Amino acid sequence: FKITPIPLTEDMLYKRIGDVVYSKAGATVEDKLMMYCKGRVMMYGKDFTLKYSGNKDLGKAKVTIIGKGNFTGKIQTEFNIIPQDISNTSVTVKPIAYKAKEGYKYKFSITVKDGKKKLTKNKDYEVITTEITKENLDAWYAGTGKAPTITIRAKEKSCYVYEKNVPVSVY
Repeated sequence: FKITPIPLTEDMLYKRIGDVVYSKAGATVEDKLMMYCKGRVMMYGKDFTLKYSGNKDLGKAKVTIIGKGNFTGKIQTEFNIIPQDISNTSVTVKPIAYKAKEGYKYKFSITVKDGKKKLTKNKDYEVITTEITKENLDAWYAGTGKAPTITIRAKEKSCYVYEKNVPVSVY
């Protein structure tokens, strides 16, 4: 006997996806999408696959749900991409060498990543530093001052929001 694939229908989509947080690699909905057929949870990759459009920027995006295996056909739904909190990114600040000279200007090597994708300085974020001076570092070493930090702040109109304070290692 032959099993006839079941056509996908809108009523198989358990709930609307709603808001999805931006990702530099493209926003995805696998963890928010729930599909059911006759009381059984449908499995992503086994029963259906997904194809995205417009998921690389903020705003409305579409996902096409494509039947697979015992399911056939396509349905499309929309979701909204919202900015990501920049504190969810990984920030690496190369340690700096202490310089005993008055007036020395410290330079920082900073890498900010969203997953495996590198963010672009002055497009996605800006670097705000408290002035790191010999006096500040001497006070920190003596236990009377604050540890040096860098603040990564999301640029206005980027796909990120808020800011993240990152400690600076000094050797």
